[in-house]
Amino acid sequence: MTFNKRIVLAVLSIASVKAANDWSVPCVSGTCSYDTGDGVDTAYASLILNGPSTSLSDITPAAGWQISGCSPTWASGTQKVHVTCSGTDEETKHCEHVLQGGAVDKIVRLPQDCGAGPFARVVNWKTNSKRSRASKTHAVTLDFSFKNINPNGKGRVSFSATATNVRNNSTLSATNLRTRGRKRLLMSRFSDSDSIDAPPINLSKDFTLFDQSFNCPSNGGVGVDASLKVDMSVALDAQLTFGYTVAGTIIPPALTQLALTSTLNGDASAEFDVAASVKGNFDTGSVKIFQQGLPGLNFPGVLNLGPQFIVNGQVTADLGVQANVKAGAKWTFPTVSLIFPPDQGRSLAKAVPAQTPLDLSINPTASVAGALTGRIIPKVELGIDVLDGLAEATVFLDVEVSSTLGLQVTAEASASNIAAAKASANGCVTLDGQVDINAGATGAIKPIFDKNVSFNLLSKKAQLFQKCFNTGGDASTTGKSRYVLDRLLAEVSMCKPKQ
Repeated sequence: MTFNKRIVLAVLSIASVKAANDWSVPCVSGTCSYDTGDGVDTAYASLILNGPSTSLSDITPAAGWQISGCSPTWASGTQKVHVTCSGTDEETKHCEHVLQGGAVDKIVRLPQDCGAGPFARVVNWKTNSKRSRASKTHAVTLDFSFKNINPNGKGRVSFSATATNVRNNSTLSATNLRTRGRKRLLMSRFSDSDSIDAPPINLSKDFTLFDQSFNCPSNGGVGVDASLKVDMSVALDAQLTFGYTVAGTIIPPALTQLALTSTLNGDASAEFDVAASVKGNFDTGSVKIFQQGLPGLNFPGVLNLGPQFIVNGQVTADLGVQANVKAGAKWTFPTVSLIFPPDQGRSLAKAVPAQTPLDLSINPTASVAGALTGRIIPKVELGIDVLDGLAEATVFLDVEVSSTLGLQVTAEASASNIAAAKASANGCVTLDGQVDINAGATGAIKPIFDKNVSFNLLSKKAQLFQKCFNTGGDASTTGKSRYVLDRLLAEVSMCKPKQ
């Protein structure tokens, strides 16, 4: 499989994004809004602030202010600028607004070519002439540290933000957020996954998950060389969406609402090719196969969203085998829909197994017993930072696809494709598939949740293959195979990886 459309690592600099905002309207009415995002580098998003003139104002040309000395890439620390009241009479009449109640510690809207965020805090405001407060040039120091605002004399400033990585007939404009409601709008975008224009994810990768040689002293003191190699083929064809809404107050800093949703549709498959000449318990550990950032968002000082998509792989074995084993599993996901926290709505998940190939070849007179499990784990992580560290958490959605090969086989000659039951072996072979879909969060976003949260959306098993055969003897070889396995496991405990 190959990517239908590449997912680009999220670049969280708002400066490079052309925002869909009306810069001719001054932000002096108690409500300031900002829309941004292109769905590729940044999520589609809206941020709305509400507050009195003592706390919220505007230093853009729409409010009569011309600004100089501001870097468009400024994203942290302080920025020293000069502002001058200049423009039409209609524009300059708003210059005094930022000075009402004092400019220091006021939240101001920035021009679109100033800084990486739409709003900043006034740290210092120095007027060059006392004869006219607004008409002269002013030296102003700005930053994004809203948490350092002194609330004395300042009115309450609330905020709400909504974002998603998909676009459909709905929009995330500030107008829609105010008239239709943030939560209802967000959930309506994900209520019917078939109608969502989600960017596709296509992954196809072959790689070696584990390759190690061992030295295993035998009971007689003679060293035995052994090896284990695990190759893996992973395929993923899916559509992935996420969206969230967050609300609270900047003055005073507090969070009042959080709702997040994510959907996954498509299929995932993994094939594991194991070449083993060593017996025992093995675990490759969780190995990161793929990692890619998704369209994120950064409103400095207010909200940061860093989503990513990760695929991990793992193989575990409890085998007494000298054989080549190839097995795999494939699952289709018609619907996986996460709503978090759980009290915001009901999450749904469906999964359907598909038939996969099985091939096992073992050496002459070998006994095979035990099990081998291969896993592929696609994972969505959404890191959230609200008000510069006031609340930090990572919400996750894990889809773990696994296949377990169970073996109780004794070969009397070289056995190729044991699933065909050639007249060369006795025993049973089974292949079971399982999918577990889990979600939750690590960290704390008070008062929404104050500790790690996890819950299961789906756990489903399916038998993909089963065959027992007897070719000239007792079909039950379990006792003999178990004896061989126990003896070999005792020996392999002394195995050391070769340096």
